Amino acid sequence: RRLVKVRGERRMLATGEAEEKQKKRRAESAGGKDVGFMCIFCKSVFWVDGRENARSKFCPLCGSKLAPDSRVWFSRISKEEDEAITKRMCESFSKNSARLSSLCPDHSQREVKYPPKTVCISQEPAQTLPKFCEVCGYQSDEVHCSSCTSVFHKRCLFIPEAFKPSHGWRCHSCMHDAMIQRKFSPLPALRRSKTKLANVSKLCSSCGYYELEALNCDVCCRWFCYGCMCISQGILPPNGWSCSECVGQREYDEDLVKKLQVSRSRFAAGLMSRRERDGFSQLVFDLSCGCFWEEWKKNVCCLIDDSKKCLEDGALTPILPYHALHYPIDKSMIRRIAEVYSKVCFEKARNHLLSKATAEGQQSQNVVDTDQIKSWKVEKIARKVDEVSGASSSRLRIGYMSSDFVDHPTADLILRALLLHDKDRFDVYCYSITNHANSEYRRRLKHHIPNFKNLAKKDSDDKCAEIIAQDGIHILINLNGHTAGDRNGISSLRPAPIQVVYLAYPGTSGADYIDFNVVDDHVCPPEHREFYSEKLIRMPHCYQVNSFNDLYQDVLRSETLPKRRDHFLPDKPAVVLCNFCRLGRISQELFDAWLRIMRRVEGSILWLYSHPRAAANRLRDYARRQDFPTDRIIFAPPCSPKLQHMKRLTLADLYLDTLVYNGHTTASDVLWAGVPIVTVKGSNWPSLVATSLARSVGLPEMVATSLEEYEEMAVDLASNPEKLQGLRSKLCRNRLTQPLFDNERWVRSFENALETIWKTWENGEQLVDVRPQDFGESDCSKKIAEEFK
Repeated sequence: RRLVKVRGERRMLATGEAEEKQKKRRAESAGGKDVGFMCIFCKSVFWVDGRENARSKFCPLCGSKLAPDSRVWFSRISKEEDEAITKRMCESFSKNSARLSSLCPDHSQREVKYPPKTVCISQEPAQTLPKFCEVCGYQSDEVHCSSCTSVFHKRCLFIPEAFKPSHGWRCHSCMHDAMIQRKFSPLPALRRSKTKLANVSKLCSSCGYYELEALNCDVCCRWFCYGCMCISQGILPPNGWSCSECVGQREYDEDLVKKLQVSRSRFAAGLMSRRERDGFSQLVFDLSCGCFWEEWKKNVCCLIDDSKKCLEDGALTPILPYHALHYPIDKSMIRRIAEVYSKVCFEKARNHLLSKATAEGQQSQNVVDTDQIKSWKVEKIARKVDEVSGASSSRLRIGYMSSDFVDHPTADLILRALLLHDKDRFDVYCYSITNHANSEYRRRLKHHIPNFKNLAKKDSDDKCAEIIAQDGIHILINLNGHTAGDRNGISSLRPAPIQVVYLAYPGTSGADYIDFNVVDDHVCPPEHREFYSEKLIRMPHCYQVNSFNDLYQDVLRSETLPKRRDHFLPDKPAVVLCNFCRLGRISQELFDAWLRIMRRVEGSILWLYSHPRAAANRLRDYARRQDFPTDRIIFAPPCSPKLQHMKRLTLADLYLDTLVYNGHTTASDVLWAGVPIVTVKGSNWPSLVATSLARSVGLPEMVATSLEEYEEMAVDLASNPEKLQGLRSKLCRNRLTQPLFDNERWVRSFENALETIWKTWENGEQLVDVRPQDFGESDCSKKIAEEFK
């Protein structure tokens, strides 16, 4: 008996006489026939080890990949036929091997075994299952690849309709790089890579998140998501993939630059399908997240120019609304991009309602245009609202819909506000559109809010909207906007008479089915009003609410805080400058300013968050090229639970904010930890959030007006310990008394705004911008200030 490894398990296989008996029993059960495989391309028949998958094998004659339905039955032949077939197959093999060596450099390195001497009797019939285009994903049966049996639409590969492929036609998925580079075919370079991809969500070794779009390194066998490695389906290597940590960051980036050059030229020439364009757009955003600044600047210009053309034609842009907030785009274009995507959500809802109305036997002429579809749905829901609200008109029904009732910054901010609503005046409903049930935030919400409902299992937005409408919600608050996991199609069906967007997406929704957006005078000054499609709820102080005085009171107790040596930081008098945003928010201009600040402040340390690791490697390499000692840049690993992260923030001396997209939840974290911040007043909502936070905590002196002033302010504070300590002491006092961390005060103002809006709608008046009342410091805030003063 011998020990072998089969499918990851160790099994004992019989040898000697037992193995011969096993072969004999197999032959008798097959009726004298054996099972092998026949290449669809060259029709040769050969053996394949039964313990291995046929998809991982190649034809020894032509090198084609075996199709899944290539199994055949065959029987042994006579000696004369054996010799004739052997001679003919050896000649064919020598002829084809010479041709393939020129097209496939690694073909000659394969271990090729001569096929057995067999004659094909009959091919096993393939299953008649529907096939789908490999580019767009829709059902197709137009063009078949003779090698991998994939099917395509002719339009997806830019093939003329009159083209009739021959029996030996092969897609570019199965053609090798040498053939593509020689441009033997006008088809786009679509390849099916041999890289091991994920079929279920895998834990990324770089960012620590579970991602379905992940690939496996051939060297270290770890999984990495596309975003961290700046990879898309269009640039997957054909012969396996190795991560940047195994091949070296510089070598990895050099290879990536070559692939990006090809993708950029194809994108500019309009040779990409819709699916490939979306992949290229995500890839450009990933370049920014990975701090690959040189390539990002080259590609983002191409992306912005194409988006401008799409907006002129009224088409969907390759840039997503959330990505647009990180790009050098003016505020009017950001609004137009959001409007286009909101319109698409409504069109999908319109088409779904039209098909549903037709299926129910309703005359299609009654719901033929957008306005009639919209009014039909509003009247249907309004009747349900009247029926439900008539029984309990004393309380206003507020619904919060989000995909982020999980371990997410949105839940971290909004949790306490959901529990502080006045139960005598409001009924609170929570609608989760994700399934993660193990989150502590989710368990707490389900425990304290009886009307917590999970809509993630509902397969259509229409069904979710019906559930919300049946609950008689008066005001529905969308906590997603245009962020990951959103289901704006639900809001487009207007399941509530009044709809509000809030918190996660710092910008206008661009949707006519969203009535209000929650802002303040700092993130949306009067001169920016034209860039918002909604009416505005202008909160008295800061638009952002948080739960820190409830969740993280331990941060206020000095005896529970860690020491610097616990996190590998130098002791005093070293000055620790920190930023715990994702590294992708750091621009090249900002990082240069940070290096200049550290050169001027002797003994200073830059403490950053190591997410993702590829970006951390590029920052180290950039600092090394600038002759800056990399040992003065320390990367902190992820820390869980968040309370431990909040405690380690207290070890920093000064927080240096990002420019284009400020720290939002991160800036609130460091302010609650008692760490002063230095920020620059930006030009749009994402770059004005830190300004709003600083003013709401009573420290407007932390806001600079330019990058030069930002740099001088940081050097001044870091070089003067007494001045820095005075600012820190003032912050520690203000965090207990100022409006920023008084969540009960914020909730009372927000409730006042909701009641004002509802009364306006009930009276049939036109909705206008709202300025809710400020009710002053709450009793809860006074109690906490008294306890920790």
